[in-house]
Amino acid sequence: MLLILGAGYIGAAVAELALERGEEVLLADNWRATERAQLDGLERAGARVETADVRDRAALDALLAPGPRRVLLLAAQASRPISERDPDYTEETNLTGARRVAEAARAEREAVATELRGLRVDHVVLSTEGDWLRELGRVMT
Repeated sequence: MLLILGAGYIGAAVAELALERGEEVLLADNWRATERAQLDGLERAGARVETADVRDRAALDALLAPGPRRVLLLAAQASRPISERDPDYTEETNLTGARRVAEAARAEREAVATELRGLRVDHVVLSTEGDWLRELGRVMT
């Protein structure tokens, strides 16, 4: 199973590609910037869609409990107006959330390879499969 944290444009596009390849997909988002209904088509195509926030360790533990083979962290607060209005939410989502995802994945699995895409904390891929990272890089570039 592929767990995608952050179900916005890129998360939905990756989910669509994974579903086309026959993979099981679980998308999770807090729905602050994305409308839940935007994923109805992916859900009809077989994706599971859940409500979760990367700032909530208990929610992350629940999402990781089934033991997904890959975790793609795309959850981010990228809006400048929101960052100015609510800097704590921005920091908690973009920095603390990424740390919580890594800690939860580490706790759930002993060996997790971490690949940082550039310097952006909102594009962290946790995977045990190197080929997946190369393939995802082709999709995202």
